Amino acid sequence: MKATLAGLGARAALEEGRDGRVMASFTRACYVEFPAGLVALVAPEVMPGPIHLVLDDAPPVDTRGTRVSATGAALEAPGWRVDTRTVAPWVGTFPEPAALLAGARIAIAAGRPVAARSALRASPFLERAGRGRAALLAGDLDRIAQLLVGLGPGLTPAGDDALAGILLVLRCVLGERFEAHPALVADGVDTTAPSRAFLSWAGRGQALAPAHDLLNAAADGDQAAAVAACEALGRVGDTSGPDFVLGLVWGLEAVSAGAAFYREVATSR
Repeated sequence: MKATLAGLGARAALEEGRDGRVMASFTRACYVEFPAGLVALVAPEVMPGPIHLVLDDAPPVDTRGTRVSATGAALEAPGWRVDTRTVAPWVGTFPEPAALLAGARIAIAAGRPVAARSALRASPFLERAGRGRAALLAGDLDRIAQLLVGLGPGLTPAGDDALAGILLVLRCVLGERFEAHPALVADGVDTTAPSRAFLSWAGRGQALAPAHDLLNAAADGDQAAAVAACEALGRVGDTSGPDFVLGLVWGLEAVSAGAAFYREVATSR
């Protein structure tokens, strides 16, 4: 078995060359915790992402705690080996802030039908999620995290997925300075390890491939491509994709509305 693509997070974790352990294993993804970060070994049909190591075959299904050795040339565990010597890097790109803001309405319109399927749009999560959106529009990022993190069930709770969408938009629009903002507490937040990893990378401008496709399509004024990207995200998990799209829509609405906080960060770049 060979690895074909590696996101920035996966590359950083593997380059350290230290052993890890299986955290969780599913049909299309095996999550391995390394000292430098989490890596998701995923099936070839799974979309690229920041912590994804895309394989040319189905990932191994291992019990929690199984030791995985990283040699620099391969990942090895009892019964399987993944050759990593020729793996290609994958990095999500995004447009210039001005272009994204100019096309924000395209992404918002494309995202709303998918976002309507988010778990946060129904009881018992609707009221708290609504308060999170209000905090976002007011520029109160610390309050947003308090309200959304851990909200809902799942390996990546619905609130976390929405927050990841918000953070991706804010990083793309507000630039590298946003990465140092105190509200970006993903590394220490009380949630699941996969969720923490996705939140951390979203705040650094990296998410699943269709999220980047959406932002670039919006900046290009390509409505059809924006719709296709949202539909692709909508097929992720039970509601993880729609939850993430909801966060993207909310984030774009917030920066388009021009709350004082976002104007201040943008002008200080």
